[in-house]
Amino acid sequence: MSRKPSRKSRVGQSGSGKENLSLPPSDKPSTGVPPVIADHPDQQAGEIDALWHLFHAGRYAEMGEQAQRLTEQAPQYGDAWRLLGIAWLMRQNYAEALAPLRCASALLPDNAEIWDHLGLVCHHLGELAVAAACYERCLTLDSRRVPAWNNAADNAWRRGLLDQSEFCARQALALQPDYPRAWLMLGNIFRDRGRLGEAETAYRQALQLNPQMARVHYNLGSLFQEQGRYYEALAGYRQALDLQPDLVEAYCACGTVLKDIGRFAEAMDHYRMALTLNPQLAETHSHLLFTLSHDENARPEEVFAAHAAFGQRFEAPLQSVRGPSPNHSRDPDKRLNVGFVSGDLRCHAVTSFIEPVWHVLDRRQAWIIAYSNHHLEDDQTVRLKSLADAWTPVFDLSDAALAERIRADQIDILIDLSGHTSRDRLLTFAHKPAPVQASWLGYPNTTGLTMIDYYLTDRFWAPPGVLDHLFTERLVQLPCVFTFQPADEVPPINPLPALSQGYVIFASFHRPCKLGEGVIALWSRVLQAVPNAVLLIGAMNDPVLREHLAAMFQRHGVRAERLVFYPQLALADYLALHHQVDIVLDAFPFSSGAVAYHALWMGVPVLTLTGPTPPHRHCAAILQHVGLGDWVAASEEAYVDLARQWAADLPRLARLRAGLRHQIEHSELRRPETVARGLEQALRQMWRHWCAGLPPESFAV
Repeated sequence: MSRKPSRKSRVGQSGSGKENLSLPPSDKPSTGVPPVIADHPDQQAGEIDALWHLFHAGRYAEMGEQAQRLTEQAPQYGDAWRLLGIAWLMRQNYAEALAPLRCASALLPDNAEIWDHLGLVCHHLGELAVAAACYERCLTLDSRRVPAWNNAADNAWRRGLLDQSEFCARQALALQPDYPRAWLMLGNIFRDRGRLGEAETAYRQALQLNPQMARVHYNLGSLFQEQGRYYEALAGYRQALDLQPDLVEAYCACGTVLKDIGRFAEAMDHYRMALTLNPQLAETHSHLLFTLSHDENARPEEVFAAHAAFGQRFEAPLQSVRGPSPNHSRDPDKRLNVGFVSGDLRCHAVTSFIEPVWHVLDRRQAWIIAYSNHHLEDDQTVRLKSLADAWTPVFDLSDAALAERIRADQIDILIDLSGHTSRDRLLTFAHKPAPVQASWLGYPNTTGLTMIDYYLTDRFWAPPGVLDHLFTERLVQLPCVFTFQPADEVPPINPLPALSQGYVIFASFHRPCKLGEGVIALWSRVLQAVPNAVLLIGAMNDPVLREHLAAMFQRHGVRAERLVFYPQLALADYLALHHQVDIVLDAFPFSSGAVAYHALWMGVPVLTLTGPTPPHRHCAAILQHVGLGDWVAASEEAYVDLARQWAADLPRLARLRAGLRHQIEHSELRRPETVARGLEQALRQMWRHWCAGLPPESFAV
């Protein structure tokens, strides 16, 4: 399943127009072009001076009103249009700033500063290629303009052009070595290249030059968050908010860290604060929904209602513009153009699920058109590209622009692989650019969008009538909705550790956010029922979080010496760590996906507690597919009893371990052809249903 600990968790320079405007604290702009052209009357010169006074006083609304009147009185006066654009830019209304700045650039085409500001507006509107052209024009006119070099670096960075981004940032530093925003930019570049130590050094250099830069504190916090240093990350975000209380991203980031350490109520409070500042932040709504899905105190109906409210909020404004091309083919037997939209088409768990299916999908039935929403690529991206019939990077396209691209590509069925996780494009789906739309794999819950017609599941995960009321989509049951591709180099299965060490080691490899109070209480009961057992807890980098978890167990009667903590490890080391483990304990209500697959492949069975929501049933479905239905508990009492029984029968546990990889190899989870054939039949039935003019309905393949 797709993860969401740091979704777009760092920003460049462009959180607001205010920070990137290169206007000096004086009454004149920095281009050398005076604010008043010589052939304009003195009255207009006085009005321009008054506008600059309002600018420096921070009275942007009043500045905009007066600038608007001036453009009406003197429409050929370039500076009036420029200042009108700046007034909107300072209020972060980029759509309104665009037209005035375009007028200004036409009237004053040799004013470098206008092209810089126009680039900034286009950048914020998601038109990154247009922004790049504006910055190029600006720097052609004035190659010593430091802020423009840095804005160009930020724009290139967001396009995934790291070499170009670094070149521009270093140009800025060559002109002004003490320019802190260029050091911030270098930190972002180093971070994307995995050079985390250099990234931290660059961020700290920026803070040394200007300790008041909220965004550097923010990015340093997100760097810590990426490393699992949660409390340091939280301190960085809070420092950013102290300096800039309206920094929406910092409220979101605080929420994500608090979610990551299991403090869900506080996390949701921070997301709601961000939404108070900007109610249109769809991404923050998704964060809130993802967190709510992890909250063991949230009722299923509450979780569903929150997802449905997301759909109502963001679909309604698009009613007049959404829909596929009216001339779209309705041939029921045509080869289908199937679009897959994801931000995870790289080294990610979703790749392990999707790649085997793409390998065997019948191209006579369907073409694979991939829309990748991540600016970074890796070896797995290369492999996926080789399997796709068409590949389009879309991270620099707005939702509306992506919808237009999908219409132009004549996509018949569009499949979401992200749900409410990192780098999703759900608002593109809200435009309904394809006749049929579905969600699959990336998020074990409804999207809440009525414009997504179907959700792909199977008989174990969502038996007919069990979960239908918790989805806005219609449920389509495949014979098997999952397949799994193990890592290339996997250690062999070793003998059961408990046979040689004399006691059982349970383990958790979950993200910390899954370890809520109810989970800790249940696991404590397991440890009390198996008195000599030890619990190994992985993915624990933060020493403060370790102490917090140990204290939680202590409150439930489990001593700290019965807990063994490990940091987050590279994949090979993480898999090898299973050699120390006898049984993996699953969490709830957001149960295991990739964690369960890896454990089972390493011969380690997973004990899960099934429940009433889609995320709560996911691991149970996996176990049933591999013939381990007897490891699925229907109650907490049954969960504890199963742990006790298996811990007391080590020979039986050892036999299961020795044969588990072979058992999985011959299960449905290792038959991508089964998933592919089911998917092909489902796609064809969805398509024919639409061709016949019928509304979506649930069905089983």
